[in-house]
Amino acid sequence: MLRGLFPNEVTIHLCFIQVTIARAIELKHNSGLIAALAYETANFYQKADHTLTTLDPSYTAKWRKYLQLKNSFYLAYAYCYHGQTLLASDKCGEAIRSLQEAEK
Repeated sequence: MLRGLFPNEVTIHLCFIQVTIARAIELKHNSGLIAALAYETANFYQKADHTLTTLDPSYTAKWRKYLQLKNSFYLAYAYCYHGQTLLASDKCGEAIRSLQEAEK
């Protein structure tokens, strides 16, 4: 996946957390938990992208696009599942706002 650019620990962590989120969704775990995991994962991808800003763009441009895409996916997951949590708490206006943010 990110071999050569990041330490193995980072690559393993990203793979592990993706599997964890997918499993939590599959098993229909609490939407608040999934939202929190997705938000932390989005932040992790954002930090990884930021790490590459100091390197030569000819080597990192594709990886940065990939990391930015993954950040967007997991941020959308976070907003969606947070919206579900808010909806379950009868906070409809906030839930709609969260779901609209997921669409961006």
